[in-house]
Amino acid sequence: MTTLGNPASDLALMLPYPRPTRLVGAGVAPDAGLAPGFPSEAEIIARHDARSVSDRSDLCFYLCLAAFKVAAIRRWHARSRGAGRRPTGRSAST
Repeated sequence: MTTLGNPASDLALMLPYPRPTRLVGAGVAPDAGLAPGFPSEAEIIARHDARSVSDRSDLCFYLCLAAFKVAAIRRWHARSRGAGRRPTGRSAST
């Protein structure tokens, strides 16, 4: 999920996905961010800063928005599984 707008929005949306345990708690979801060689949030931001001239003074706002988006997607997936549906909306029997 990216946007056509402020690059800080794209950067912020990259940060919560590899760190689900920080959003939902340890042991609830696998954490790809703990895999060897996976860049930390600080490294992702440093790489972005090295290649971008965009201002990220409003990154905090976009981080909050990104966390909200991730939470909404996770909630939708949880409700879909609880209702016996796959995340695609199809029944588990199809």
